[in-house]
Amino acid sequence: MSEIQTWSTTAANNNSAAPNGWPEGMAASSLNNAGREVMAAMAKWYKDTNGTLVSGGSSNAYTLTPNRTVSAYEGGLSFAFEANHTSSSTTPTLNVSSLGAKTITDQEGTALTVGDIVSGGIYQVTYDAGEGKFKLISSFVTSSGLVPFAYARVASDGTLQTGSLNISSVSKTGNGAYTLTLSSGVTNIAKCLTLASPMETGGYEISINWSTSTSCAITTSIGGGGWNADFSFLVYDTN
Repeated sequence: MSEIQTWSTTAANNNSAAPNGWPEGMAASSLNNAGREVMAAMAKWYKDTNGTLVSGGSSNAYTLTPNRTVSAYEGGLSFAFEANHTSSSTTPTLNVSSLGAKTITDQEGTALTVGDIVSGGIYQVTYDAGEGKFKLISSFVTSSGLVPFAYARVASDGTLQTGSLNISSVSKTGNGAYTLTLSSGVTNIAKCLTLASPMETGGYEISINWSTSTSCAITTSIGGGGWNADFSFLVYDTN
């Protein structure tokens, strides 16, 4: 059966016997079969790249059964699929048509971050024959892919306000200086946001310094001086 990835970009080379091609002098009775074959191949390609495929597998080993018949991996082979589970490894794999598991990387061939693939998210991957890997070209994840790991509202005196998450304690260590301790450590500690409520004009600065994956020192200041102010602290542990 003809598949779109087997067609030639040179029109004259698509001359296999009908219905897999359009040879010179083909019988009129073969035209309908050849035309239907083209329609079927286009439909399979469309469904393999429009995000309606759903992966199988578990434990970071994703599998895919495409509509097309894929007999070998080749450069540029692309799929868009919905992930059936969230990755918990930096080296998840994808096995298409039982041809063998291949590592999924980012566009540059670098290892992914834990959680880059989220259950319910739709991902486009393309096979790089030179590296023997599937590269994650783009992704469209559900809101579950960006869930706060920890957040807090802290009063200027260092009191932890209600509604905080995954914060075990806050201490005021000096004028405008605070230390927050998370209940559990994060792996992407740089992904955080701190907001302070301005108390006066002239602007303000906030510095954040992680000493460990659970301890974070925050300093609020104006013009280089410590500034006591209420602030909010938000941390994401996803990429």
